[in-house]
Amino acid sequence: MATIVYPGRYDQLSEISKFVEEAAENAGFSKSEVYSIQLAVDEACANIINHAYGGEGKGDIACTCETDTRSITITLRDFGRPFNPDEVPLPKRHTDINNANV
Repeated sequence: MATIVYPGRYDQLSEISKFVEEAAENAGFSKSEVYSIQLAVDEACANIINHAYGGEGKGDIACTCETDTRSITITLRDFGRPFNPDEVPLPKRHTDINNANV
């Protein structure tokens, strides 16, 4: 298990991606699988920067990679604003999509 803490900035996403790539390759994933893992981590990190911190340079992202034979567990930890799914309004299920205000 290895953990590296990165500044929460977009220019650090490539460094996080390299760290994840190495761990995924060492766990035996194919190039295609590694790419998919990197893409998911990249999106999650961008969400941390955008939503937990509200912008770049406002906090760190701790990335932990745990690997085993053909398995990887990646934990991303931030210290920003927490997300509460109970505070998200329910979607309007009976809206006419042809007349919806988007």
